Amino acid sequence: MKTLIQSRIGSACPICGVKLVAICDTMDKATIEHVLPLSNGGSNDKRNLAVICRACNYARNFVKQFFENKGERVPVEYWQCSLLSSLLPIVEHYYYDYHKIFLNARFG
Repeated sequence: MKTLIQSRIGSACPICGVKLVAICDTMDKATIEHVLPLSNGGSNDKRNLAVICRACNYARNFVKQFFENKGERVPVEYWQCSLLSSLLPIVEHYYYDYHKIFLNARFG
């Protein structure tokens, strides 16, 4: 996993586009994110891992916790689409409620 993170330093976060850094105390720090969360049936397989900034990682986790606290599970399709800014129109159209919570958690 460390190699995966290091390979993405200097690249753009696939969600928000911020330049990923290795500095520990910043929200732009590159982190590993499970495309499909482990608690939703995801795995630690490399195909289920993505490198995103810490701020987007926190926001995705907030979405998960927000809906789980209401007794709801976020659809698998949302997790897969939401990691690519190129799929934003799909996310905004089909998963608006989840995306609204994400944006609020990520950007305030």
